[in-house]
Amino acid sequence: MMKNDIGRDASGVEPETLIPLQVTRLPAPSFPIDPNAPRTTYHIYKHKEMNMQVTRTLNFGKESHWSSAKREIKKSQQEAKKKGILIEDNKKTRKEAFYLHTPCLAFHKPPNILYSGPDESVGHPVVLIHGNGFWTTYKLQYGKALAEDGVIDPRGVVSWKHNGGEKWDLRNDDKRLKGYKVRNWRLIGETGKEYVKDVIEKRKAGIRSDPDVVDLDAVERAKADGVVYLKWQSPFSRQTRQYHFSFGGMEFYWKGTGAVKKNKWCGMFVRYNHLKLIVCIPNTAKEPEEVCLALYKSTVTGEKCGRLELFDAAILSLYEGYVEPREASKLENVYKRMGLMKRSALYRIIMATALCMIGAEKEKRKLLGMILLAVAEGGAGAAN
Repeated sequence: MMKNDIGRDASGVEPETLIPLQVTRLPAPSFPIDPNAPRTTYHIYKHKEMNMQVTRTLNFGKESHWSSAKREIKKSQQEAKKKGILIEDNKKTRKEAFYLHTPCLAFHKPPNILYSGPDESVGHPVVLIHGNGFWTTYKLQYGKALAEDGVIDPRGVVSWKHNGGEKWDLRNDDKRLKGYKVRNWRLIGETGKEYVKDVIEKRKAGIRSDPDVVDLDAVERAKADGVVYLKWQSPFSRQTRQYHFSFGGMEFYWKGTGAVKKNKWCGMFVRYNHLKLIVCIPNTAKEPEEVCLALYKSTVTGEKCGRLELFDAAILSLYEGYVEPREASKLENVYKRMGLMKRSALYRIIMATALCMIGAEKEKRKLLGMILLAVAEGGAGAAN
């Protein structure tokens, strides 16, 4: 197993992994990444068809039978059991998770919601992800207002009382949220079944608690603290897997990478599925310096989407040296600073953009496979 992130307070990892940090200068990038570099490893699993669970804990039921990490953990547990050592469940590690929820609302395309927590019932919403049909642009709205009571209703969408206005209002101010009314009917498969049923029954009974009956001018509607646009840069070029976004005055790029090597028999099938996150650091003396912040390793397991590794020293240095330099002076304890960074908008945007990239690349490969299959079948039919 690889070593995880720095600091027991923020992540539940032994403090022996602590390394000296340079706040004003980022670690130099290197590929392949040093296997001993401190990092946080997240495992990404499918959940209920359309959703994703991002957790630091391995789910043995969804791991491959040939998973090396799974074998190592089981081996260590068996050795500990033989020695009579009690294995405690690390609740702090389990809580350090994310959940991507895809709400379903007929004839609408509400945004996906990234929750900080193991699922939507326990966690709180941190990012709204608006996508389009061709994976060219993702609009990410983030902020503390999303977690306020009543902003996100049980359907997993923004409630109508926080609707930001008409289409032109939403275009003119991209921090405004788009709300959705509760209809008097519901199609099978839509989220929030019990909630919609309860609202309809109260309407029929004449109870005055309708969530859609509200004076929008009198209600203070929630707004996002900020907006980030993740854009597919060059769809028709050799860099087809490159996406770009800006945050805190810095330029970030998700790119395909061939630095990840898998020795297993299936490694050749996922060679072009791996991704890395690069940030460009301005340098007046020469060209901008590129620093690697994250690495995504794809898998071929049906229930697992892959593994995401976030390099903590680089992200913390970027956060304290460039994004939020004022926050760095408030805390001297490196463990508390790491925890603050992991609750920051930067960290959540990195996670949200990673899930956007993973989903987009998977859908592209699926579409390409369907096209190739159709062409092959057409060619076989013509030959006959």
